[in-house]
Amino acid sequence: MSVFPFFSSMLLPIANVSVLILLLFLTASCEHQKMQQPSETPALLPRAAGLPEAEFKLRERRSIELQRSLRERPNDVKAMQALADIYMREARVTGEHPYYYPAAESLLLRSFELDSNDYATVLLLGSVMLSQHRFAEALQYADRAVSLAPQSAGGYGVLCDANVELGNYQAAVAALDRMVALRPGLQSYARVSYLRELHGDVDGAIDALLMAVQAGAPGSEAKAWARVTLGNLYLHSGNPDAAHDQYRMAGLERESYPFALEGLAKLAELGGSTTEALDLLDSAYALAPEFSFVAQQAEIYRAGGETQRADSLIAVIAGMLQEDEQSGHTMDLDIALLYSYHDVNMKEAAERSAKVMRQRPNNLDALHTAALLHYRSDRQQEALRCIKQAKRLGSGSDSMLALEGLIENARGLKDRARRLLTASLAENTYLPPLLRSEVRSAITELSRTASGEDVYEIGGASGTDKS
Repeated sequence: MSVFPFFSSMLLPIANVSVLILLLFLTASCEHQKMQQPSETPALLPRAAGLPEAEFKLRERRSIELQRSLRERPNDVKAMQALADIYMREARVTGEHPYYYPAAESLLLRSFELDSNDYATVLLLGSVMLSQHRFAEALQYADRAVSLAPQSAGGYGVLCDANVELGNYQAAVAALDRMVALRPGLQSYARVSYLRELHGDVDGAIDALLMAVQAGAPGSEAKAWARVTLGNLYLHSGNPDAAHDQYRMAGLERESYPFALEGLAKLAELGGSTTEALDLLDSAYALAPEFSFVAQQAEIYRAGGETQRADSLIAVIAGMLQEDEQSGHTMDLDIALLYSYHDVNMKEAAERSAKVMRQRPNNLDALHTAALLHYRSDRQQEALRCIKQAKRLGSGSDSMLALEGLIENARGLKDRARRLLTASLAENTYLPPLLRSEVRSAITELSRTASGEDVYEIGGASGTDKS
């Protein structure tokens, strides 16, 4: 991975902070420089110790066969598709997105030049575009895939995902209805769950994910992902015990699954065991260098008042996201959210958020991020407009509720702010560490300045509200 030129100057003050992640990041930088190949069909990277080895050996053997086939028959479209599919699967397992996705895209574009009406090529190109967050391009390939094979379910899945990301939710539902009718299974049930969650039906989302887990192949990455996602839904609906069971099962069924470790880290932090949480995130990152693992560590540190440590990890994440961008990913929303959340580099955050809003102004995540940005920048009226739009489907997640409460507090509407903030910390809710810390601070301050009749406690309300 490439590193920002200023990164080395930030190492000295944090000698005792997330040393494993920093060392792994620097080691990966050197290894990628050595292992990046000019070939359009690079060899598979060795997996981190702990990731499923037998699965890797099978894929490695198959990739070598496909590379040999392409040397002998350079225009073998089926071999290009199969090798691209292996690259995409390895990207998901290993987190090595900048290495694998450009290789997959290159192969598929070659295949597309040879036959632009090959359904498998078009479908895989749509999937690559989704993975690289190039959603308008993904939509174009999805439309083409559906026109080429209207009775095949895969095209409707890509069409659903692209429309979700572009904020076209009615079109997403219509595409998903068709996908479920054609091929019910893990992939379609997982999408049903997400759309139900976006529309505020958390119980229905859980039911659909339970079906997805049941439909998944034992030990597969897809089933493990569905279990962890189900655990996240349980966590956010106030059932940490059920969440723990899903994270644990995902780790048992899928050897050393890093996202299961991430889920367990959330539970450890929620229970006050921040050291355990940080260690679990270190372990997850050692298996797959996903920036979300480092982002959670940075959040834990900032919520605990360790600003310098948080800022140092923000620099690590910035380097990771920069490398993603250099390899063809669109990371504007991720960077805008990261900086807005931590209230750093706000000029760049504003520029990137504005770019996202021009491209997909109706997407809920884009609106949520814009609301946070405006809140941090003391543009509360615009922040309120964005958060209302982000809640328009009825999702009203606890994070959105908390942000709306912070916005109303900044606008001076103390009673409404108090109600929203208190509700966001109810027993059946979950807030990330930094947001939870801000909400608690705001409630404490509101309680301090309230009149004698207004008595509020963190995590629940009592007394009377004069509004």
